[in-house]
Amino acid sequence: MKKPNEARAPLPILTALAAATLTASLGLSVASVLLPTLTRSFDVTVSDAQWVVLAYLMAVTVAIVSAGRLGDLFGHRRVMVSG
Repeated sequence: MKKPNEARAPLPILTALAAATLTASLGLSVASVLLPTLTRSFDVTVSDAQWVVLAYLMAVTVAIVSAGRLGDLFGHRRVMVSG
């Protein structure tokens, strides 16, 4: 039986945080790798297609800042668990 003041196992917590960070980084990589395909598919220049990546980065940035604020208001663990 666990004691009430016993610390949680750090490995599952570290794994969950690493997975969340990897997901955000992977999304950026996918958007960057997609640029040549976007330029060919939509017959646009690379600079035009870069606006798509910029819009994606701005949306992710707003989501991260908003999630941080929600974490400040309601607790970081509760926000992380709720997704």
